[in-house]
Amino acid sequence: MKVMNNIIYSIYSPGCKQLDLNYDKIKSSHEEYAATVDAGYTCLHFDNIDYNDLQFKKLFLLYHMSQYANNVLYLDFDVIPTKNAKNIFDMNYELAMLPLIRHESYDFKTQIKNKNHRKYNTLNKATEIIFNTGVIAANDKAIQELDLKNIHSMFDGNNNEAFMTWVIESFNIQYQILPLSFNYIIDEKNATIPSGVHFVHYSNKEFSF
Repeated sequence: MKVMNNIIYSIYSPGCKQLDLNYDKIKSSHEEYAATVDAGYTCLHFDNIDYNDLQFKKLFLLYHMSQYANNVLYLDFDVIPTKNAKNIFDMNYELAMLPLIRHESYDFKTQIKNKNHRKYNTLNKATEIIFNTGVIAANDKAIQELDLKNIHSMFDGNNNEAFMTWVIESFNIQYQILPLSFNYIIDEKNATIPSGVHFVHYSNKEFSF
């Protein structure tokens, strides 16, 4: 029996100056959002861990969290819910992420993904997208089907987004497209946030609270 219906989690590892300085504000923003959508919240700390290992850790934790709740939302620690953010759990996602069309910065990720497609003779299933894993919404059934930790041993590469995309394509995992408003990625400096955005993904680490 699950302890709760909805749970939100994030992970934090010290070392990034902007994240360290804004730790309390970021965590508070996650906790406030969780309270408004009737969800539990936890931020897991990992010290002295390789960055790539940390990125895979967040994926493997999906299964752990699904043992406690029916619906799971993962937020990168640089993702901030806006004050008027809608309840993502009302969307009833089975598995939802933001797919990004390949461009220069994603080329190496598609190369890793397609290398595995060639290795396992599944290249016909490859697409030109890479899922951004900064925000992942899923229910317990979909997470069970992903079986990420066991499949990881098959993957030849150290990029978690290429891995997640390859898993979904190779094993025909059903997914929904997460609206950009729930993972609005800001890479450039001094960017303007449009109205109607629910989660701001500060890849530039220039936080605005």
